[in-house]
Amino acid sequence: MQELEPILGEIRNRKRVALGFGLMAVGFGVAAPFLPAEDAGGWAMYAIMSFMILFGGYWLIYGLIPAAWSGGIAAISKHPEQIVWFYIGEEGTQEHGWLKLYLQNGKSYSYLVEHSKRLALLDYIASVAPHAQQGYSFERLRLFQEDPVLLRKDNR
Repeated sequence: MQELEPILGEIRNRKRVALGFGLMAVGFGVAAPFLPAEDAGGWAMYAIMSFMILFGGYWLIYGLIPAAWSGGIAAISKHPEQIVWFYIGEEGTQEHGWLKLYLQNGKSYSYLVEHSKRLALLDYIASVAPHAQQGYSFERLRLFQEDPVLLRKDNR
C-alpha cells in the first residue's frame, strides 16, 4: 500500500475539503431557521434548510469514507484484474500529472500524482496488473469506449 501513498494523500486532501464543506452546509441548514429574517417566507426558509442539510450530509458522508475505499485504489489494491488500461496524462501542472485508470466495467478514475513519484507508481500498477495496457493512444481510447475488455493483453 506504500506505493499508493501519493494517490491516497491526494484523496485525503479532497476528503478534508469535502468534510469541511459538508459541516459548513449542515451547520447553515440547521442554523437557518434561527437567523433573523424579516421577510423570509416560511416555506422558502425550510426548503433552503432542507437542501443545505441534504447537500451537506452528502459531503459529510463522502468526507468520512476512508480514502482506501476509493474505486481506483480498491481496484489497484484488491482487484487488479479489473484494470485494463492506465497512463499518466501530462495535462497537469509542471509538478503534477493525472494518473488515468480504466477498469473493465467501463469506469475510469483520475488521480493527481507528483511527477517525481509517477514512474514508481506506474511500475507498481504494471506489476500488479500485467494484463493491462499502459500508455495513451487514440486506438486504446476507441477500444475502451467500444468494449473495455478488448484492452486486456490476454484478449489480443
